[in-house]
Amino acid sequence: MCANGEAKLVSLRTAFDASGKIIDLNVGPLERISLMRLLICIAHASTGGVGGDFEQVRKDVANSVEGYLDKWSDRFNLFDKERPFLQQANIEYAKEPKKLSTMDFYSPDGSYNKFFNSNIEDLVSPGNLALRLLTYQNFAPSGLCGMVFWNGKPTSKTPQGSCGDAVCTAQNAVRTYVLKNDLFSSVCANLVPRESIENGVDVQKMEFGKPCWEVDLIDQNTPAESVRNNTDTFLGRLVPISRAIKIFNEGKYLGVGDGLKYKSFPDILDFECSFRLNAKGDLYVLRCSQEKEIWRSLHAILAQEKHGASARPPWAINQIAGESVKIWAGGIITNQAKIETSIESFFQIPETINSANYQRAVLKYGELVKAADNACAALDAAVEDYKKSMKIDAKLKDKARSIYWNKLTQSQGVLMELFSDSKNSSVEESPFANTERKWERSIARAQNSAIESALPSQSSRQKCAIANAKKKLFKTKKGKKND
Repeated sequence: MCANGEAKLVSLRTAFDASGKIIDLNVGPLERISLMRLLICIAHASTGGVGGDFEQVRKDVANSVEGYLDKWSDRFNLFDKERPFLQQANIEYAKEPKKLSTMDFYSPDGSYNKFFNSNIEDLVSPGNLALRLLTYQNFAPSGLCGMVFWNGKPTSKTPQGSCGDAVCTAQNAVRTYVLKNDLFSSVCANLVPRESIENGVDVQKMEFGKPCWEVDLIDQNTPAESVRNNTDTFLGRLVPISRAIKIFNEGKYLGVGDGLKYKSFPDILDFECSFRLNAKGDLYVLRCSQEKEIWRSLHAILAQEKHGASARPPWAINQIAGESVKIWAGGIITNQAKIETSIESFFQIPETINSANYQRAVLKYGELVKAADNACAALDAAVEDYKKSMKIDAKLKDKARSIYWNKLTQSQGVLMELFSDSKNSSVEESPFANTERKWERSIARAQNSAIESALPSQSSRQKCAIANAKKKLFKTKKGKKND
């Protein structure tokens, strides 16, 4: 997305324009993650692993990236004869080639078929084809993918070819990035210093490595050092070769087979993911869910390790020190090796003076989300009471829950006021008291809307049952009334 509001495909060089002409990516969640990982990888590789002051990082990347792209320009060419971008030149398909739509999650031949858009134009242009290939290498789901001959060796024992999840598909993890005023600055804001990577500071300790385009692969197993660089190092994992692919006839069709094997959680803790401890003390990764919007887990994303968080947040989140910041969070949702959908959310975190105040707001945010969860459980009980009194077994609970959470989603902005509240220091009451009251009212309205919209109320008996359900749901406490 350009500063003038125009949305268009741009080159890698233009994407790294430091003048602010490109303000953000105008793509779907899966493409955003894939592109951010590519741009971060290029920025890192061009500097050798920058770190330190943000403005200095911007200068270092700006001074080095153009020369780096010049040096490796042939490796970013989709149709280079020796090293085509994210492909292997020494691949031959076994029987018949596959359609290009194999890589496209938005087409009937891809996994994401329920979101097929027949109006997508120019899908075979080099720019769009490169984006589809990049996204496929990051998000291809497990299952049958076909078989090809890579350096004369079959990629699987059967023609159907079974493949595992690609790097970013595993666990349906929520991935988070800090966003700045322009794309170049956003990339720089998410660059983990090489020293932190190699010493395990705020991220999992691992070798820095090289991007996939800087190492030569002969096949799935050789050279062993090249395979290990791609699968076990920081830069190698950023742009994966999860599928052995070659595009034939300048974009007309392709061969696809199993690629390299990449570790996932719990063996690998990716830098842009959120990891928490459950009640048993077991580590888990925050996942995308169709039943739970990302805002309901925002406190888990924002909790900083240095302030006592129970596990590890995304690296960029750990660097927030109270300044106003915009973040993006999203990812993929799969079911039995099929991509069902992708989700994303943008959040503007207001300035909070310092990181201690920021964490106070994060903790309170989690408490108020928990209050909403408890209110949902109370709503469930009220719906069950209605069903018992009416002697029906209709599936009303799911409908009521859906209405309830949809209503609260519309009020989620109330919770963001906590970060502004944290700057107040009133001695008379908690700085969050006013926002807490607003949230309580939002919860009550959402409950009431769910009851009135989900439960049948045509007969006098039904109306009486609804009144009793409301009476139980909104019973007063210590003389206080819900409004």
